[in-house]
Amino acid sequence: MTFDAAAFLSAIENVDKKIPLPEFCQKLRELGLPLSNSWGKTIGGLQDIAKSKITPADILGALDTLVIWLSDYLIHYSKAVLVFPINPKATGGVPKLAAAFEAGLGAVHILTDHPKVFPGLLSKTEVGGFTDRLVLRQIIKQSDHISFIFTSVKLYQVRDIIPISLDDGLALQKLSGYTKVIAIKTVAHEHIDVVRFRHDSAATGPEGIDLIIDVTKPGASPLNSEEITARAAQYIALIKGAINAANPGVQLPDQLNFFSAMKKIYDSTSGNVCELSFTTTIGGSVKRDKMKKNTADLRSETWHAGGRLAISNAAVPDTIDIYRLGVSWKIAASKDEPILTIPGRYRSLSTAQIDHAVVLGCTERASFDFAFSQLMAFC
Repeated sequence: MTFDAAAFLSAIENVDKKIPLPEFCQKLRELGLPLSNSWGKTIGGLQDIAKSKITPADILGALDTLVIWLSDYLIHYSKAVLVFPINPKATGGVPKLAAAFEAGLGAVHILTDHPKVFPGLLSKTEVGGFTDRLVLRQIIKQSDHISFIFTSVKLYQVRDIIPISLDDGLALQKLSGYTKVIAIKTVAHEHIDVVRFRHDSAATGPEGIDLIIDVTKPGASPLNSEEITARAAQYIALIKGAINAANPGVQLPDQLNFFSAMKKIYDSTSGNVCELSFTTTIGGSVKRDKMKKNTADLRSETWHAGGRLAISNAAVPDTIDIYRLGVSWKIAASKDEPILTIPGRYRSLSTAQIDHAVVLGCTERASFDFAFSQLMAFC
């Protein structure tokens, strides 16, 4: 395949908007490509190689591999997952639903006018023009799934603390006497979301439609449950609208409830339970335990294991009711260490309903699908 310099340059131009420099440089190091300690120098070096007329074929191949990795990263990194199990007898099967969804996208006015070919990202000057719009980027058809990749731009409030010098106070009397101000600015953030129609998936459970929502946002914290639910509602409406536009009368089932999966995972030997929120059933205490390292297992930690044994052997034995759980895995032949969180809250104990899970730490499909398959195995 001939190297496409223009496509490569578009793919890396705004990569700093979604990928931390250390992770990007780690991949460059693996591929034998030049890197630096700043985004400007790193991107500049790659641009020079892509534009050169004398770049060796193996280096051009590494650049193509980098673009493939970028696509994988954006599709699988930091995602919330909602799963809609599909009954083939009632709906005609997932492939039929995927075809209806694709055919109905025009009827629900989904646009395809993103200025970059995926995995290219919007620039700072472009992103504001796509606020609150869903844009179809790419359709990936593989043997076991059909994935529709979307961009969605949302506005977020970012809080900054700005130090005030004596000169600032003299220049603007309103600042006189203050040592810092708290400033809030609005930032447009590009999300990469996926609607995946999964079929022939013996490893990941029954056929289904997976809504894979980007939970990144400006700052270090991911989206909270309310933000995830709000973003998911937009896509649920899209899925229902597009399918029914092409195939009227098809009913999308309710998403899977992940509440019962928490106890099953905790009682298993799968992974390392790195976070747990629970109450004691009789004692009524509320506790949250979190390991310093995600790769350590709370189930075997001395304090937790001892406490669990003590309440089970008490004169009046007690048990725990789990409402939030995080579990991580080390995967053979992968540097990723996926973390699956089922993010319930205390009130989840009364509703017994958690409709989404969060998968962090995945830069490739293999690790994401591993974490997803573990989730499905306990549902």
